[in-house]
Amino acid sequence: MATNLPYELKGTLRSGFEVDKAQLKDFRALESDWREIFRWIMSIAGDMPYYDENNKISGTMAALWHNDVLTVLVEIFQKNLKEYATSYVDGSGTAQQNTYTADLQNKINGWIDRLSIYLNNAFVSGTVSQSMRVAENIREQLRKSLPIVPQPTPRRRNFIHKVLEENNRPYFSMLGALLDIQSKFDYYMQQIESSGDMDASQALLLTFVRSYCRIVQQFNDKFADLPNFYRREILKATPKEAVQDSSFVVVYPNMEVTRKTFSLPAGTRFNAGEKADGTPLYYSLAEKSYIVPTTIKSARVLFPQGRRIITAPLALDGTDSNTLFSTANPVNTQQELGWALSSPMLSLSEGERKVFLYFMMDGATDITRLLATASPFRLFTSGSDGWAEKIHTASYERVGNYLLFSFTIADGEEPLTPCNSDIHGIETEYPAVRILIDKIPTIDVDIISIKFKDIQIRVSVSDIRTFSLYSDVGEMDSSQPFYPFGTVGDKSSWFIFGSEELAIKKILNVSLKGTWNKLPDDGYTAVYKDYALSQAVTNSSFKVTCEWQENSKWNMCRNSPVQLFCTDTSGNIKEEAEFHLDIADFSPLAVGSTFRYNKKAKGFYRIRLSEPSIGFGMDVYRQQFAEVMVHNSKAKERNQKPVPAMPQVPMIADAVLGYTAMDSFGENDRLYRINETNGYEIVNLGTESIQLLPDLRKHYLYLNLDDVEGLKRIRLYFSLRYMRRGSHGSTLASSGDSIIEYYDNEACQWKVFPTECILQKDSGGLTRSGFITLNTFDETNTSFIKGNEVWIRIGFENDIAPENIIVDGIWLNCFKVMGENGDGSPLPAGTIGSLAEDDPRVLEVLQPMEGYGGKAAEDEQAMSVRLATRIATRNRALNTGDYEKMILERFSDIEKVCCIPASQESNEIRIVVFPQPEKRVFPQLPNWKLSEIEQYIKGFMSPFAKVRVINPTYEPLTVDMIVILKDSVQDEGEVQRRLYRRIYNYFVQWLVDEQLPELGKQYSYEGLKAWLVNDEGIERCVSLTITGGKSLAVLDDEGNTEDVYHFSSEESGILYPGRINIEMTDTGDGIEDSSIGMNFIIG
Repeated sequence: MATNLPYELKGTLRSGFEVDKAQLKDFRALESDWREIFRWIMSIAGDMPYYDENNKISGTMAALWHNDVLTVLVEIFQKNLKEYATSYVDGSGTAQQNTYTADLQNKINGWIDRLSIYLNNAFVSGTVSQSMRVAENIREQLRKSLPIVPQPTPRRRNFIHKVLEENNRPYFSMLGALLDIQSKFDYYMQQIESSGDMDASQALLLTFVRSYCRIVQQFNDKFADLPNFYRREILKATPKEAVQDSSFVVVYPNMEVTRKTFSLPAGTRFNAGEKADGTPLYYSLAEKSYIVPTTIKSARVLFPQGRRIITAPLALDGTDSNTLFSTANPVNTQQELGWALSSPMLSLSEGERKVFLYFMMDGATDITRLLATASPFRLFTSGSDGWAEKIHTASYERVGNYLLFSFTIADGEEPLTPCNSDIHGIETEYPAVRILIDKIPTIDVDIISIKFKDIQIRVSVSDIRTFSLYSDVGEMDSSQPFYPFGTVGDKSSWFIFGSEELAIKKILNVSLKGTWNKLPDDGYTAVYKDYALSQAVTNSSFKVTCEWQENSKWNMCRNSPVQLFCTDTSGNIKEEAEFHLDIADFSPLAVGSTFRYNKKAKGFYRIRLSEPSIGFGMDVYRQQFAEVMVHNSKAKERNQKPVPAMPQVPMIADAVLGYTAMDSFGENDRLYRINETNGYEIVNLGTESIQLLPDLRKHYLYLNLDDVEGLKRIRLYFSLRYMRRGSHGSTLASSGDSIIEYYDNEACQWKVFPTECILQKDSGGLTRSGFITLNTFDETNTSFIKGNEVWIRIGFENDIAPENIIVDGIWLNCFKVMGENGDGSPLPAGTIGSLAEDDPRVLEVLQPMEGYGGKAAEDEQAMSVRLATRIATRNRALNTGDYEKMILERFSDIEKVCCIPASQESNEIRIVVFPQPEKRVFPQLPNWKLSEIEQYIKGFMSPFAKVRVINPTYEPLTVDMIVILKDSVQDEGEVQRRLYRRIYNYFVQWLVDEQLPELGKQYSYEGLKAWLVNDEGIERCVSLTITGGKSLAVLDDEGNTEDVYHFSSEESGILYPGRINIEMTDTGDGIEDSSIGMNFIIG
């Protein structure tokens, strides 16, 4: 299947490296195996004569024992069957296999003949012994293993089948029989020796050989102690003592005892349980440590995913692990980005309420295309149950250069309410609107760069039914019909209406609508036609003045006076009562004012009857009615005057209030940026323009620290580990250096920590565990962190964030401790739980992670391996073996090292390292680990040599296969899955078996095809193609392609099936292996 590689590419495995090769335990100065000596004697017996009783040569020694069952058994046992199998496999596809088969067949035939001679001679004696039974068993087993001469059969379709069935199987059948005989050697020997019919000369020889081997073995054993003698007496070497392991403890201060920073001296002991002998086990602080009364309230990550910004919390205490910037994290949520604004303009109690929000843009950025398809925004209003999303319209107006959001609150809908921190996450005095961006647009308009300089709010409200209503007779109920000008309706009579909702806004216009009641049937023209007036009164004679009050003064509306009644084209009065008041600019009601009418109240409007001069003429009516009645009582009928009709003072029913207001952001308005830290950040609209959205299209880790006021130093420990992924050969990207920022609460912006204030940063861009230590005081010894709470975020240069990194915990007050009296084994997490001596300032001690770096005391074998490496390399890396051994000796977590020497194509030495294998995981190491190994080995090599420590390169293949199924197949899916597994396992069996791969391994095309077509559901393979990597064709003697081998295009490469495409059909037309439409072409 796969050819073996040259030695220099195989590398060194730890299992082979840790073998103590400086051993003479199995060194045999003289051969001590009686079976080998017996076989050797038999091999030379043909040249050794023996003499009869007359001292004459009667033949050779071989004639005595050559055909004996013991001789044949020893010969079979001493055959190296593994070499037989290896040689046969190496000759795959060549005529050499036929030679191997014939040779083995001849040997077996020879043994069968010799055993037959032995049995014939033994039968002459007339008794059947145990030796004869052994000979019969061996002869019969050998006979059955011989290949049967094949009978003529129909031509097979597949050549591979023929090779496998007619050549391979007989050879391995013969090897199997020999292997079985070898496994029964001891049993057969016991039967032969106990049979009692062994030839006397042979028994004497066997006794002599065994006695000799015992003496030789005692002599050989003298050499076993020589290596130990050399190490102890010459090198004066002794095994190293145990290396104490280290760990980390988290110390929680007792806030009830002290809220100040305090220290623990170096060497402070911690209890770590007991050792095996029952004595206490102690760990102690490696250096003086300062405990700060500060806590990490929360930690989370923020990163872009497609067109969204994603955030996810991180566990701080190690109880739950999270992967940094994982798109598959179930706790991922979309980060809210946008704005919230609170304003008295949003106090909208009832009616149909239309709201328009104008973001006045700064600059000439045309964002029409941003809103061309679908709005990227979402709009919410504050309600009693929380934030409620509203259907809205977003548009951009080039003329005014503003972004407009509009929405409607239908009549009967719940009014907006001020925000409550428990429900809305923020506390506001007035109702609020929240605008979030849903998806960052992908068009060329950069929404992050858009700025605005002002916000204006316009509201248009109608159908307010609850409002304050007054007349000259007192307060009235707006929900009931009322006389707007009293029951008399004199000139200058009035009514006042208003609402607190209007009083806190900058009103543009107000409307009062209703229905007229108690109107005369024929209108007022008919009512006053019999009145003796200097000027006739008609429907159009009634006018009112409209006023609004401010600063104890009534101000005339700009459209005053107006007609009281609306008439149609015929002059008839309409039933609809409408008053429209155009208001001049005025100041809104001060915050906290009580809304009740008085001479200084704001938000009230007055309608005063100004014409006609008689008002509704009730006084005139009473006067003229009396006069007419007196006159008519004296006058004859023909001279009588018409009696004036009694005036009808109208009423208004179903009154509703409406208004339009508009204002820019003022002192009562609040603007909040919805940020990535504490949610809502207040922003002051000043002279400078403001970004519409913050630029969060990067990867960040956020930490929220509390009780930091006066704290001089922040020391954080990040417990991180690399998550090794399987099933694909991904390349590990390097992480950019970490960029640390803090949020300035006063300036409301993120600022980079000064370089001189970053005292420690050894986490490698959050790719490995380590400390980050920050100084919060500048060169003037003044803290630049204001307040008791601070947000810190960690970004990355060029936004190259770490991949596949798991966060096991983030801690303050985390300190390194070292074992004092341990045995070097790692201390399990959670073992350390208290100080050896109680300290009231310490509330709790936690050991979140297990120990590391310890090493058990050396035994003789470990010392031997260490010394052998030291002697072999002399602490210098000169050849490939030196590199491999020194890395394995230094890094216990490295399982295999393969050094690729410099060549004409590459003038650098490449060292490929492999971690310990895991099932279905591609072996890879994080870049920081590769760098650590590289820096280590550079200290032992020539300064003129170039070296690079790398991961293996995983190179994908694409395998396409078309097969014809057998008619008997019922489940095509099962066959397809089986073929998929066979292809996958052919290339990466090491992945399934939790082994490490070999570099540059070559894979046979014919071997893969033979492996696939043997599937029970396959009739034949139409085509099989492999693309990717490199390939080399192997030609036979006639120049025809015999096979094709596939291998990686790089010396450090490993092939794996990236894509497997299997097409299946149950029919085929063509001749032999050719199919119409595939590879059967008539030209």
